[in-house]
Amino acid sequence: MMSPEADGRTYACLYCKTRVQVEIQGAQIAAGMRLDLTNADALLAQLANTLSTGFAEHTRIHAQGTYVHGLEVDTEPDVFILKREGHKLLAQHKRVVRGIALRTETLALDRWVHMLTESLARLANSNARAAWVLSQIKGDR
Repeated sequence: MMSPEADGRTYACLYCKTRVQVEIQGAQIAAGMRLDLTNADALLAQLANTLSTGFAEHTRIHAQGTYVHGLEVDTEPDVFILKREGHKLLAQHKRVVRGIALRTETLALDRWVHMLTESLARLANSNARAAWVLSQIKGDR
C-alpha cells in the first residue's frame, strides 16, 4: 500500500521504500487557484503575491506601493503578461526563443489563465520549487 507524503504529490511504500511522484495537471492548478476573473484588483494582487514569493526570478511585478498595475511570468519559452488598461485587464502570451519574441497574442482572460496554469504545471513536474509555489496559490471565487 502506498501512502501520501506531506507534499501531496509523492506516494511512498513503507515496506520497500519505493516513492512515486504524481504528475500535476494544469486543470488541478486552475482549480486550486480559484481566481476571481471578474475582480482585476484581487486577481493581480493574488498572482503577484504568490508568484513573487516563490518564483521571483521568473516574475516581474509592475506596481506602485501595493497597487499592482501588471505582471509578467516567464516560464520559457512562454511569457505571460497581465496588465491594466483602464478598468479592464489585457492578457497576452508571448512565445520567446533565444530572447526573440516570435509572436505575441492577446487572449481572453480565462484562456490566459488556462495557458499559464498548463505552463506552470509543466514546470512543476520538472522543478520541486515550482511545485511548492503552485501549492501556495489559493484564492476565493
